[in-house]
Amino acid sequence: MMLQKLPLTLLFIILCCNICYSQIPAFPGAEGFGTNTIGGREGRVIKVTNLNDNGPGSLREAIELDEPRIIVFTISGIINLDTKLTISNPFVTIAGQTSPGEGICIRGEGLQINSHDIVIRFLRIRPGDINFGEPNQWSSVDGISIGGSADEVYNVVLDHCSISWAVDENVGIWGAPHDITIQNCIISEALHRSKHPKGDHGMGMLIGGKSTNISIHHNLFAHNNDRNPHINGQSKVDFRNNIIYNPGGKAIDLSGTNKQYINLVNNYIVKGPYTNTRSNILLRDTASTPKLFIEGNIGINQKSPSFNNWVLVRDLDNRIPNNQMRLQEEAAHPKVTTYSALEAYSFVQNNAGAILPIRDAVDRKIVYDLENRKGSLVNSKDHLLEWPILREGIPFIDSDGDGMPDHWEESFGLNKFEDDSFSDNDDDGYVNIEEYLNKTNPVGNSENTNANISLLSSESPEYSNYYSNLVFGIDKLYPNPLEDTATSTMEFTIDKPAKVSLKVFDEDGKEVAELVKGFLYEGKYEIGWDTTGLEPGMYIVSLVSKKEARSIKAIINP
Repeated sequence: MMLQKLPLTLLFIILCCNICYSQIPAFPGAEGFGTNTIGGREGRVIKVTNLNDNGPGSLREAIELDEPRIIVFTISGIINLDTKLTISNPFVTIAGQTSPGEGICIRGEGLQINSHDIVIRFLRIRPGDINFGEPNQWSSVDGISIGGSADEVYNVVLDHCSISWAVDENVGIWGAPHDITIQNCIISEALHRSKHPKGDHGMGMLIGGKSTNISIHHNLFAHNNDRNPHINGQSKVDFRNNIIYNPGGKAIDLSGTNKQYINLVNNYIVKGPYTNTRSNILLRDTASTPKLFIEGNIGINQKSPSFNNWVLVRDLDNRIPNNQMRLQEEAAHPKVTTYSALEAYSFVQNNAGAILPIRDAVDRKIVYDLENRKGSLVNSKDHLLEWPILREGIPFIDSDGDGMPDHWEESFGLNKFEDDSFSDNDDDGYVNIEEYLNKTNPVGNSENTNANISLLSSESPEYSNYYSNLVFGIDKLYPNPLEDTATSTMEFTIDKPAKVSLKVFDEDGKEVAELVKGFLYEGKYEIGWDTTGLEPGMYIVSLVSKKEARSIKAIINP
């Protein structure tokens, strides 16, 4: 009899724990629909140890496991995908902030979410329009896709992710997913003229089908031609405190149904070089009557919210929609910390995107563009040098393999030789590995400990010194003179994002080699120079941007 009751007892305990844990956010600061998910809290820690597309130690292997899991990283760099990454099994947390060095970026394809209870934080997804495996159907290459034809997609949280350079949408929410939150992300530079079969595209975010209970807050949309977002279908969407910069065509685009409920609260639409001055909020389908609550938004050519926010909304005939669409109160939604549009501008500028372990060069450029009202829509990204190099760091020592560094455990009196990742020392609902991921105190309360997650963080002196001390120029050419070798190596530095060229000329000024031509982000680069077939003598190596030029002499001995 006892043997028959034991499984039921265990089930009851597990259910009680789930109910208890479901009352707290997935992490401190998670707000919106679906954010009470436990993610991978009750699973094991899985370490990604290499940048391979698949196989042991890869991100794909960790994602495809059929068990609850928290995925951490012991490496940094770019993962080139042969095919799309698909999350088909539930209860997973992906913690990009654990990468030692400058973080993780996914390239070549996107991420498909086909399951429930998914938490993804501090990850960069920048597919581009290049193939590393089978040729893509470019019309389906999103940065992140949620739902689609999959069933049971819900409780999905994207936090502090950077999503750009998709061929279709940077973010697509379609089918019937529900209870989704996207917060603190940078959604930028969807490829405008690339390989999409419809031609010019460049779309930021699509929310459609029967998807519902969607929270989009404190994100930066930048340099997307349209769909910032496009809200379609039967969706209930709470869209607040987002910044939309330099939309090429439409900013917020609505084509809903009578079952659609949308809050547009305290958002800021900022004109850029490619912005149509009427690109605020467009109601595309005038036959439908979606229910809208609109308040506190700042539109193009405004410095503060207008008394009547409905002047920002137009239909295809440039008319303000009728009163049947106007909600007098916000459609029901979970609590989200809400600033004024002006306050949100500052918050998002400093906080959005994958800011841990660092905010990389692409995102720094996006923020720079916003601050200075610069930048443009982006076309093909198939030049490999245009993805910033993500420097490696030294993995932390983790004696017991529980995903928490020894120095972090020691600082709070935890046992670095015993796996205590799923203990909850302070009984606050967050287990120790989550306290580490969240930078909170595992033995006291959830206040920020200011402990560095990685060796190089955006708050550290090393980070600021590295990027403030870059000097444009050619740093080294070796060997020089060249003796019995046909290849020389060049190191050079770019101090700010710019179009540059690196060329070699002979003594008569004739160009003999073009090593680099195109846009580079700031950082230190290394490239080889093949001197096969060149005559002995002196050559000039020249690095040129729009504002600067540097040259050095190179000698090829007989």
